[in-house]
Amino acid sequence: SEPTFGDYVDGALLQALNEEIIEITIWVAFGQSNIEIMEAMLENFKITYPNITINIMNKGSYVDLYSNYKMSVIQNNAPTIVFGHQEQIMNYQQEGLVISLDPYIYDNNVGLDLDSYINVFINSNRQTGTFYSLPFARTTDYVVYNKTLFDSIGVTFTENQPLTWDDLEMMYYQLNAANDLPCEYFVSVDSMFNFYHNTLYQKSLHYLNNEHLWTKNNANLYSWLESYNQYPMLSFPQQYGQSYGSTDFLNGNICFHQGSTAGARYNEPLLYSYYDKFDVGVLPVIQVDANKPVQLTYGVDFAIDKQASSLEQLAAYMVMKALISEEANILFATEANYLLMHKETYHHEIFIEKYDLMLPHYQAIFDMAYAMQSSFTFDQVYFAEGSYRNYRETITKFLDYYFVQSYDLETARESAIGDIEYE
Repeated sequence: SEPTFGDYVDGALLQALNEEIIEITIWVAFGQSNIEIMEAMLENFKITYPNITINIMNKGSYVDLYSNYKMSVIQNNAPTIVFGHQEQIMNYQQEGLVISLDPYIYDNNVGLDLDSYINVFINSNRQTGTFYSLPFARTTDYVVYNKTLFDSIGVTFTENQPLTWDDLEMMYYQLNAANDLPCEYFVSVDSMFNFYHNTLYQKSLHYLNNEHLWTKNNANLYSWLESYNQYPMLSFPQQYGQSYGSTDFLNGNICFHQGSTAGARYNEPLLYSYYDKFDVGVLPVIQVDANKPVQLTYGVDFAIDKQASSLEQLAAYMVMKALISEEANILFATEANYLLMHKETYHHEIFIEKYDLMLPHYQAIFDMAYAMQSSFTFDQVYFAEGSYRNYRETITKFLDYYFVQSYDLETARESAIGDIEYE
């Protein structure tokens, strides 16, 4: 059952929060532009707490950040707040490196209004029944297409209505038969890892459960991978020598490009002088069954290091609380193309003002996210005995071996596991 609110934070600590000089260090995997947005998100906090200094530091990729944080714990120089993917944070929790946030979240004085958040976003951080992290930002995959191109051949799509793989297969064959196929790559999906998980959840084959689907000769897992590998219209950027599909989409080589909303700026032709200009259309992530849509949300969480002092931990929580406030979330979501995390934010005056100034492409993303809220879900993290053992990297290698390098499924699986174990 959910904890009840009470007076959990010591009164002396609350007083010291306003009086003592405190330094908070935050380790992130964001680039400079997103760090600058975070600084802006904390402006009001710094006015309220001029005694608290906040240092935000980039530590490379999330893989780099993960290993750097583990090393910092050993060396007793860990940051106060560490960012990470959900499964990374859960690993920190399992190893006892980060603290429970419940005493702060359910405190009468500094607690969090959990009901203000969209349920799927806040629930993803209490899968064990206890909060060890909070959601800093959430994103989802979406489909972007060249609306000008499809309008020219008389093909239109219903706004916010997801297409299925069967829809796309039928469309591909019809256009191909009429010699009207407008792009070299009909469907290109940026992230094989996200594609894998979205499809598993749409098929109700949650990728890891007590039976541990990631096992040798799993018939359900292998059968649908084989079926997707036979789709002539599906491709991944790695198959044509790219890391992402955005450049080929802007060049007109891709009809439907599925990628993260956080990368939307790379799919907008108006932002680049050297691409032809065209209208962009937006659709939800491609579905197995349009009548039962499922759309995974992903994102970045943050947690508080156990080595920090009691006062630093309280201050760190207050920083986190400020960063996920409604106004702060509006700023990050609208500037960095992430999702709104509060229930009422779509009607917030500040958001409406920003929405009215957005490019139509970005407006369409927020419209899609609002329409698809009831279909959003989160990745239900489960760890086998090895806990977080490079799972993300293993699956990505497996899919690369299978889809890109054309290994058979079992050889792809064994090679991916072997690579990770060797590393």
